[in-house]
Amino acid sequence: MFKSQSLRNSLQLPHVQFGLLTCGVYFFMISVFGVLSDSFAAIKPFFVVRSLIDACLLLIPYLLLSPAKRKFSWIVTWLFTAWLLSQLWYIRTYHDLMPASSYFLWQNVGTLLLTSVLGSMRWSDLLIVLPPVFLYIAYYRVYRRAIREQKPETWRLRLSVLGIFFVCVLSFMLVEDFKYQRSAEGRNSSWFLARFTNPYCPGLRYLLDNGIFTSAIYSIGQNFVETQEITEQQLSEINGYLSGNTLSTYAGPTMNGKNLIFIVVESLNSWVVNYKVDGKEICPHLNAICNADTTAFVALKMVPQVKDGRSSDGHFIYNTGLLPLRSSSVAVKCGEVPYPALPKALTGYSSVTVVCDEPTMWNQSQAMASYGYQRMVDIYEICKHTGVSDKSKALDDEMFKTALPVMKRMRQPFLAQLITIAMHMPYNEPKVPPTWISRSPSLGEELRNYLETVQYFDKALGNFLAQLKAQGLYDNSVIVIASDHDELCKNVPDHREQILPTDRYCTFVVLNSPVAKHHPEVMGQVDVYPTMLDIMGCKSWPWRGVGQSVLSEPALNSAVDAAGNVVGNARAPQVKRQQEAWTISNTMLSKKYFSRTNKYLDQ
Repeated sequence: MFKSQSLRNSLQLPHVQFGLLTCGVYFFMISVFGVLSDSFAAIKPFFVVRSLIDACLLLIPYLLLSPAKRKFSWIVTWLFTAWLLSQLWYIRTYHDLMPASSYFLWQNVGTLLLTSVLGSMRWSDLLIVLPPVFLYIAYYRVYRRAIREQKPETWRLRLSVLGIFFVCVLSFMLVEDFKYQRSAEGRNSSWFLARFTNPYCPGLRYLLDNGIFTSAIYSIGQNFVETQEITEQQLSEINGYLSGNTLSTYAGPTMNGKNLIFIVVESLNSWVVNYKVDGKEICPHLNAICNADTTAFVALKMVPQVKDGRSSDGHFIYNTGLLPLRSSSVAVKCGEVPYPALPKALTGYSSVTVVCDEPTMWNQSQAMASYGYQRMVDIYEICKHTGVSDKSKALDDEMFKTALPVMKRMRQPFLAQLITIAMHMPYNEPKVPPTWISRSPSLGEELRNYLETVQYFDKALGNFLAQLKAQGLYDNSVIVIASDHDELCKNVPDHREQILPTDRYCTFVVLNSPVAKHHPEVMGQVDVYPTMLDIMGCKSWPWRGVGQSVLSEPALNSAVDAAGNVVGNARAPQVKRQQEAWTISNTMLSKKYFSRTNKYLDQ
C-alpha cells in the first residue's frame, strides 16, 4: 500500500510526467522510423522492445541533468530528430543506413545533394517532426517552470535507476546473443555478444535487429576507432586468398594497343534495355548495340556491389578490381592510397577521366590520381567548353561534347573514363526536356522522369558514337558502357514493393570486343576489372583483383552482393571465394595493404 501510494505521488511530479512523456515521444518516433524505412521489420515484437530501450537511453541526459539545466536535454531531442530524418531520406535513395563518416563529407554538399534530399522527402515525415514540436509546446506552456523549481533528486537515486536499467539492457542483449549463436547465421560465432559485432549484415538491417544505440556505437567504431595496423594473421589471410588467384585462362584474341573508352553510366538498370512504353523503345541506340549478334560483348545480369560510396564505389571497383569498404566511402577514407589500377595496367597509355561534377565530390580528384589517371576534366571545364553557365544543366551531352576534342588531342593509345550524370536521382521532377514519354498516361511520375533521363542519355550516347566514327576514333577503340550502380529497380515498373536481388541488375557492354557474345549468366561488378585485363591483353599485369574474368574458365554464373546475398547459382564453385572476397577487400583497404606492403605497385 505504501509503495503504491509512493508511486502515485511520484507520477504526479512534473519532471517525472514530462520524462515519461518524452520517453513516449522518442518511442513513437523510433517506431515511425522503423515503419517508414522497413515496415516488415518494424512489426516484429523484438523491434518494439529495442525501440523502448533506445527511447529510455535517449532519456539519460534528462535524468542526469539538474532541474535547472534540463532545458539542455532539448539538444538531444533536436539532434535525434535531425538524425532520424537524414537517415530516412538516405534509406529511400540507397536502401541502407548512412554511415557515421558520411556526416563529415562537407565536400559533397551542393546542388545535386540538396536536390536529392528534397526528392526524398514525403508528407509522412511529419510523423517524425511533429511529436517533438508538440512536446516542446507542452514543455514551454505546462512543465518548464515547474521542472525548473523542482528539488533535484539525489545522485544515489539517479545512479540506482541507471544501474537497474543497464542490468536489464545487458540481460536482454545476452538473451538475444544466445539466440543468435544458435541460429543458422551465427552458429559458427565464438565471440562474446557476436550478434552485435557481426560485420556482414547491411546497416539498416543491423539497426532494425539490434537497435539505434548499438548501431551508432558499431558505426562509430568502424569509421573512426578501428586500428589501421595490419596483423600477421591478416597478412597471412590476404596472401593466402591472393595465392588462389590463378592467371587468366583466356587464350583468345585481345585488343592490345587499342584505345579504351570506358563510359560509366549513372544509375543504369539493365531492365531498361528493350523496355517499351506504348509500343515505343526507350533507348533505341543501346538496344541496337545489345541486340547485335557480332559487334559487342553484352552482359545484362551484372549484380551491383557498391556500398556507402555509391557512384565513387562503382568507379573504384572498375578501376581496381577490389570490393568497397564495409562502411564509408573508399574514395574518401582511402583515396590517397596508391592502387595497382587499370590506368597503370595499360602500360604506355595516356589517360584522362571526365566527370560531370566538382572534383571535391567524393574526393574524386585525389582518388582518380591514386588510380593513375594523368588528368581530370571536371564540370567547370565542361561548362567553359560548352558555354553552359548553370552547372546543373551541364549533363551527358555536354560531357561527351567536351570529351571528344580532349581525346582527339591525346597521344594514342589512350584510356578515357567518361562519367555521366543525367540519370542521377531524384526523379520527382523533370530534369531534361520532356518527350513523348511524358505524355504517356501509363507512367507514374517517378518512372516517367527516370525514363526521360534514360532516353536523354541514349540519344547523347548515339550522337557520341557517331562522332567517334566521324573523328576516326571508333574503329581503333574498345568502348565500354557500364552502370555505376542500380537505382530505380525493376520492382517499380512491375508495381511491386519488394526489391529482389534480380531487380537490381546492371549493364556491362563492350563494343569492338575481341569476343562478341551475350553472357546470359550472372556476374558482379568486381568481375569487370579482370575481364577488361583479358580484353586489353594485359597478360603480364600481376594484379588480377578479387573477381573473375567472364572470359575465363570455369564459366562465371554467380555473384555475392553487398548484403551477402548469393545471386545466380548458389552452388557454383566460385561462391565461397566470392563471399571471402568481401572480407579480404575490406581488410586490404582499411589496413592500407598496398602502401604498407608495396606489393603490386612496382610494375
